[in-house]
Amino acid sequence: MDVVLPQQRAGGGDVLGCAAALLAAPVVTTAVGAQRCEPQRGAIANVGNGSARLWHRGRALYACSVGSSGRPVIRRMGPWTPATKVAFDGLELAWTVRIVVGGTPTDRVWASRVDDGSRWLVAQKPNPAAADKASRDSLVLRIVGRGGAVGWITAGGAFVAAVHNPNDAPTPIGTPTIAPTLLQKHLIALGTYDGVSPRTLANSLKIADVQSEGDECGGRIDNDITARPGSSAAPVGAHVFQYYVNLTGPCA
Repeated sequence: MDVVLPQQRAGGGDVLGCAAALLAAPVVTTAVGAQRCEPQRGAIANVGNGSARLWHRGRALYACSVGSSGRPVIRRMGPWTPATKVAFDGLELAWTVRIVVGGTPTDRVWASRVDDGSRWLVAQKPNPAAADKASRDSLVLRIVGRGGAVGWITAGGAFVAAVHNPNDAPTPIGTPTIAPTLLQKHLIALGTYDGVSPRTLANSLKIADVQSEGDECGGRIDNDITARPGSSAAPVGAHVFQYYVNLTGPCA
């Protein structure tokens, strides 16, 4: 068994999150000739009929992906709790981890690629713009992800997004309560919707793949990250794009 340390590419976490980020992530490669990830106890997601799987074991979250060699690789992605919510497309993984800060339950957001284990969000506060650590913005109602773009809604009605490799400032869709603002390298604030049920906002949250082009070695992904502040309201959010590079297999 090989043991590797996940690469950390983002900050913003608390002491507990940073400590967890430093844990070694065992990597287990199955026998030559295996073509899919086998089912596991604690199953959470199965993408592409076994081309990628996600599960938990104890307090750890695991992922398996089939690389260009056709051999499944299992990685320990990070911490897991019974309150964890996940967004997983088979390559990019985003998830929440419930912790307690000052006696108050709060979530932290993590994001990583499963093919190489590189983390780009580590124990991120759900609403980095919120001043009150004990506010409802500490809890995530729903998280979605697609192609390296992630969005979530907090219990306080905050709309936040993150992009793995943003290549330009986000552009607004509709009329969000604030102009899409890149707070840090990956994070985008999309406003707080006080007059709207946070659950309604969360249920409407989605990421659309507007235009993508590329090959096995890389390309460009355009996404619209939107939510509706009301059942009959027009969507609001941001358009983002990013370039990606595949550094595995023949592209390494």
